Amino acid sequence: MDTAQEIDNLPPSEALLWFYKEKLERSDAFYHDFELQLDRCKVTQNEYIRTQLELQQRLVEMAELQTTLQKTQEALIQEKQRVFELSKENDGLKIRELEDRKKARYLLSVIKRLESDGSVEYTPASVSRTKRARLDNSYYHSPNPKASPMVSPLSDEMDSIQLQHRAQSLQLRVESLESQLVDQKTHFERLNHNIATQNTNLTQRESLRTKRDAEALQLSREKYLKIHGFYTDNLKEVLKLRKQMDQSDNAQQLEVTRLNSQRTKLESQLSSAEGKLRSIHKQVERQVSSQFESTIADLQRRLEQTNQELLSTQKDQTKTESRLSNKVESLTGQLERIKSSFQSYKTRMYLEVEGSITDCASLYRKLVGHQQVILKQDIPNECAATLLQSTEEYSSRIDRVIQDLNRLKQRCLEK
Repeated sequence: MDTAQEIDNLPPSEALLWFYKEKLERSDAFYHDFELQLDRCKVTQNEYIRTQLELQQRLVEMAELQTTLQKTQEALIQEKQRVFELSKENDGLKIRELEDRKKARYLLSVIKRLESDGSVEYTPASVSRTKRARLDNSYYHSPNPKASPMVSPLSDEMDSIQLQHRAQSLQLRVESLESQLVDQKTHFERLNHNIATQNTNLTQRESLRTKRDAEALQLSREKYLKIHGFYTDNLKEVLKLRKQMDQSDNAQQLEVTRLNSQRTKLESQLSSAEGKLRSIHKQVERQVSSQFESTIADLQRRLEQTNQELLSTQKDQTKTESRLSNKVESLTGQLERIKSSFQSYKTRMYLEVEGSITDCASLYRKLVGHQQVILKQDIPNECAATLLQSTEEYSSRIDRVIQDLNRLKQRCLEK
């Protein structure tokens, strides 16, 4: 036999029904908890999306800050270049001032020397013109410049003074350029140091922020993956439980249909048994009544005949005494035969009624057995009530049939 048929043929158990009820309650509670966990997963997913949006906004702000920082650095470099240009112009003005001062000192020294010689009266407006004209005339127009004792020492001295002045001016320019280069170097070093410190601070802050954001993102991602895995596991469990519930519902429906089919079969059997009992009862009544009436009619007819014969024989008693005795003996033999046939028929009818009573009793026992099976099985209350009511009705009908058969049997025994 197939396992499914064996399972179908098994009687329903109350413990199994309670087990499935508890399992359904547990599955409902698990489904409720699963819905709550889904709501929490939705909240965590919304938080994850919000953190992603905040991270994107922070990245955009960082990019904007980096662009503004680059712009400020470019503006700072331009300002520093302008400061360098202004400092360069200032240094050039300082050098020009020093050169002018040296020229003034040189001219004052020349004027003082000339005044000490007594050749030229000092007037600030005419010193340079007279001195330059005299020097030019004495130097360029003399046939032998080295031979003139008045011009050559002065020109040599002026040349040496000019060379000294140029050397000093060049030295001052070199010193100023060196100082300017040193200042620029220190300024650039300070600027580079500040930029490097700012860059390191910014990179450290940015690295810390990115690290924190990455850690938060990783934590949220791990949380999301954990929740997603938990969600998938719970979904699989819910689907499995739903499948099991569907299978149990199908099995219960099959069991109910099987019980309904059994009930219909029992009802059909009971109806057929009732029909058979009715037909047997009617047939027995018809046969008994017909045979009883026929025998009584036959006996009456024969009695009438015998009465007529007796009346006729009474008239001729002497003549027909021997013949009457023979007829009486024949009639008594016929009566004995009729009585014996009637007794055999009565016993046969009695046995048939007894067989019907035993059949009804066996059918009643079967109904009682089916009623006990229905009480033992776990059938819904409405179906069980209908089945018990139908079995009680059939048992009452069988009781009435048995009572009728007993009355018929009593009548047969009395007659």
